[in-house]
Amino acid sequence: MQIGSVDSDSVSGTQASSKRGAVLSGSPEAMLLESVPRMPGSTHGQASMPWKYFSQVTAGLMFLWAGLVVYCLIAEGAILFNQTEHPKARRLESEWPHEMFMPSAVACAGEMLVVGDRFEVHGVRLPRESDSLIIPERVEMELLLSAEDIGAPWVSFDLVCPEGKCDALMLLEQDGRTMVEVPLATQPGSVVKKWPLARSLPGSIVAFVTVDGTSASRHCKRGNSTKSWAIFAATDAGESVALCPRASQLHPSRRVAASWPHPTHHAVGGDLIGLHVDKLGHFWRLTHAVSSEFASNASIGSLGGYLHASAASGKYNGRWSLPRGRTWARGICGLGGQEKGFIMAATHSGLGQPELWHINTGLSSGEPRTSDKSESPSGELEDLVYSAVV
Repeated sequence: MQIGSVDSDSVSGTQASSKRGAVLSGSPEAMLLESVPRMPGSTHGQASMPWKYFSQVTAGLMFLWAGLVVYCLIAEGAILFNQTEHPKARRLESEWPHEMFMPSAVACAGEMLVVGDRFEVHGVRLPRESDSLIIPERVEMELLLSAEDIGAPWVSFDLVCPEGKCDALMLLEQDGRTMVEVPLATQPGSVVKKWPLARSLPGSIVAFVTVDGTSASRHCKRGNSTKSWAIFAATDAGESVALCPRASQLHPSRRVAASWPHPTHHAVGGDLIGLHVDKLGHFWRLTHAVSSEFASNASIGSLGGYLHASAASGKYNGRWSLPRGRTWARGICGLGGQEKGFIMAATHSGLGQPELWHINTGLSSGEPRTSDKSESPSGELEDLVYSAVV
């Protein structure tokens, strides 16, 4: 009975408390608390402040995540289109002039491949099939020019082939402002000729390629030029310009491609050391650098080369990583034809051995330069987008 009376008292107490709470909730004090604004002029009361703060923080986080998603889709998406591919690479069997030969430059045109080591220049004729060169099973070179024939220190070269006949080698001297035209064969009246840059072009040349035929005449229309060739040069200011031989100097004519590196390019990959223009008017560039990830402990594997493809407008078409652990020679030899690729020269950084490599990106590199096949069929630099294929 006592227990039952206690339970009755508890129930009565609970009911009384509920009634007092109902009275208090409707009291003027409670109504005043609920009607106090959060700040002067606000239509929200203090009772809504906690969940309002929570909703605002949640909305801010949502906007932050949305911004990150947009960044990933736009900024990081550009990197996906510029990602590095790995081409098919095959080392060629070569008969080198001597055991201490270290290739510093390479070039090709017509049926000739030339390789130099800062002192001598050696060459080999490659068999030709239709619109492309054929890679032999073994490359055996012969001396073309000695140090006495050149007479000045140089850094890179390219063949001069007017009317499809390669009769001279154009070398870039170390100052980057003087070209030297050296005949490949001793002929009556053939002399070594220097071509200094005109003062109208500031800076110096870091890479170049010679062009001939209608491509040269289109960019060098004015003046009394007696030469049937011109030079596409990349400068240390990032410009790509046409240089025309006139009055014993090389005069800039016009820009032939967008600035390099283009603002949309990601991870260019070092200094520009090679330039090639295919028959479609697209630019292939070779860069070489020590990777920043090994900067604190530069090792053999840190030496990297990259091959880049872009349209004249600057549209970036891809980047391919070359075999690592090598010092790549300046210049690019485009074999031409469908998916024939390139020949490049290098020195193994660990073994010190010279090497020739066939690099196939899976794309057409255009036909080798001749007098009538050095430009796009339309006669202008076209904006053709390659599709990167590994």
